[in-house]
Amino acid sequence: DLYALGALGYFLLTGRHAFAAHALHELPQMWEYAPASVSAAVAELGRHDLPQVPAELERLIDALLRKDPRARPGSATEVMDRLTSLASLE
Repeated sequence: DLYALGALGYFLLTGRHAFAAHALHELPQMWEYAPASVSAAVAELGRHDLPQVPAELERLIDALLRKDPRARPGSATEVMDRLTSLASLE
């Protein structure tokens, strides 16, 4: 599922969960808001040793994590095309 891919990408790029609840009852409140952007999360962690995340990749992760499924990329093929373009692959 594309949302899960976005959550995984967020974790891999930031080292933290997009919705970091400490208890199950906190999750509904967490889902009311969008997570911090990847670059903001990395900055909050003070990880200046990490390379800067390309803006297009950050936009893709943000799109994958949108609450409304209709606002997310329409298919895995679209995500693959965007990642391929980002990596300058054919």
